[in-house]
Amino acid sequence: MYLAQNRKTAYRIIKEEAAIVDLNNSMLYSLNSVATLIWEMSDGKTTIDKILDKIEEDFDVERAVAEKDCMEFINDFVSKGILVVVEN
Repeated sequence: MYLAQNRKTAYRIIKEEAAIVDLNNSMLYSLNSVATLIWEMSDGKTTIDKILDKIEEDFDVERAVAEKDCMEFINDFVSKGILVVVEN
């Protein structure tokens, strides 16, 4: 399973954290460093497992914790239409 950014969003990285605007409703989202990593890796070509590997590596966190937090973020942003699940 892969993630992709919805094309109807705009974002900018400010001091290593993303600010995302949903162009459908003009909502602004400010992401912490872990969520920013997930966002940036959501290119439609990178698996969720690879994203989890990178979180474990960069933030020195156990896989179960990384998976729980990552999936909460993904589910929230997919439900809002900001991230899209792609099955290649």
